[in-house]
Amino acid sequence: MEFMRIGESAGPKEESNAAAVDTMRICEPTSPKMAQIKPINNNAGNSLKRLRNSAKNAQSNAKGHSFEQDILAGCVEYKNEDKAVIDKTPEPFRVMRKNGDGIFTGRFVSSAQPDFQGTIKGGRSVVFEAKATTKDRIQRRVLTDTQMETLEKHEKAGAFCGVCVCIGTEFDAFFIPWSVWRDMKSIYGRQYIMPKDVEAYRVRYDNKVHFLDTIFAA
Repeated sequence: MEFMRIGESAGPKEESNAAAVDTMRICEPTSPKMAQIKPINNNAGNSLKRLRNSAKNAQSNAKGHSFEQDILAGCVEYKNEDKAVIDKTPEPFRVMRKNGDGIFTGRFVSSAQPDFQGTIKGGRSVVFEAKATTKDRIQRRVLTDTQMETLEKHEKAGAFCGVCVCIGTEFDAFFIPWSVWRDMKSIYGRQYIMPKDVEAYRVRYDNKVHFLDTIFAA
């Protein structure tokens, strides 16, 4: 059996295999009957892909955190104006180990509680999730089944429920009523929405999110 080393030109009979030679490194046979064929190392390409994904995730996480802080700023304004009292639901935290010196190890655990809950002046409850994306659309599946079930229960109990979203890299915020989010497929024919689909639910977004605009305008 003969093997071609990288750099050797292919003869007439090997021309159809030349491309294959370019993508693999052929080593010296370890025995008369076998040779080791090793693919070229693609670690550099994989590392670049991981870096790009990491950068995208960091950007998305930063946008989500910023959006949540701007919603909280809106909550403060509504409270100061005596329009509503709405709070961020604390994330449940489980202590995993106590060190005995006042320091402990713990982790956040998932919760079925919505992101924000409160009461609008007049007595009606408001319950909603907050989601942000740097993409030009937001998928229905960003809410878990548990989150959707919880919003459904609150709405059936009489609360005003919805999903406050920020779509894209600009300040495009919308408060989507739960019934619209729930029935997204039948309303828009797909499982995602874009800003142009939900202009009727746009809310002001300056240095804070005025997420109750659509409620007070009704």
